[in-house]
Amino acid sequence: MTRNLHHALILSSAIMLGVFAAGCNIFDFASDAEQTNIEQAEENIREGDYDAARELLADSVKDSTDSHALYLDAKAQLRMAGVDIVQIVELVEGQDASSGDQLGILEIVDGLSDAEQTEWYQANLNIASNLRKIFNEETTGPFTPEDIALEYTISNLMSGVLGIRDTNGDRIIDDDDFSLDVLFNNTQDGYAIGGGSYEDELGNMQTFNGLEVFLGSFAAKTASPGALTGKAGYEPDDINPLILHVMYLLDNSRDALKVLIQKNLSTFDPNEIDNYVLQIASLVNYYWYDDGFDTDGDGSTDEETINGLDDDGDGLTDEDTGYHPVDPTNTRNTQYYQTWLKWQDR
Repeated sequence: MTRNLHHALILSSAIMLGVFAAGCNIFDFASDAEQTNIEQAEENIREGDYDAARELLADSVKDSTDSHALYLDAKAQLRMAGVDIVQIVELVEGQDASSGDQLGILEIVDGLSDAEQTEWYQANLNIASNLRKIFNEETTGPFTPEDIALEYTISNLMSGVLGIRDTNGDRIIDDDDFSLDVLFNNTQDGYAIGGGSYEDELGNMQTFNGLEVFLGSFAAKTASPGALTGKAGYEPDDINPLILHVMYLLDNSRDALKVLIQKNLSTFDPNEIDNYVLQIASLVNYYWYDDGFDTDGDGSTDEETINGLDDDGDGLTDEDTGYHPVDPTNTRNTQYYQTWLKWQDR
């Protein structure tokens, strides 16, 4: 079922594309005197009363079996978040990855307040969760995996990118998190973590290189000139859960892209988005901590130290790191192997 991308531009979570236009009656709002909850919810969405629409859909969404209700609930959340979908579509399709700039979507996100980033992030996560049930064929009703493949692609992509800002994993982007710079790396032909910044307890901005922020208060207490800058409350073992979260969402995004590419379901070139996802994921996959594997594929295992330096001279900083003495546990993190391997083979 071909969808007209730029005519519909529906759904997409906080930065989601949502683009469909032919069939499925999703835009044919009911006008009968007596309406079902689904029909009334459609009417409420058209009138901009998104809270009322979601309230009507709540029971069906909770049961997680009605694809129509799940889709409309996702649509209402998208509208509530106030995302500029056209801007995101143009960015993903047109960004020149070799420009050396920060990941373009993060540049847009960083122009928002913490509250706005959180709203976009939570909306994307919720929409991806709704659509995942449809994509995995766990629902009944009019929508099929092919119908929502594009929206599912973008909601997962945006959740993954915004997840880079939710560094403590609480679904809220605030001062407890820090900002990671994700920069295009010409040497590796993809995006790499180049360091970042955060606001300390005194309100001063602290900058750091690589992953040294994960050294927490251990680094913050270092008194020597040019001391490493860690953020209190973090430790090296926090690196892997963050990577896992991002990689899981990017993996879901790519699964949906396969459907779009194989069945030619959109009027744009989904290979451009696929390339965008791969450029982010391929290098994020290098940053697993103390897992006992050669995660950057250079023939050495856990050869880097978390110190903000390019120890092995490959153009990346703090990738494929080994055990650091600030880590309170010395057990290798082998449980992430399957996630790393899945992306390493692509």
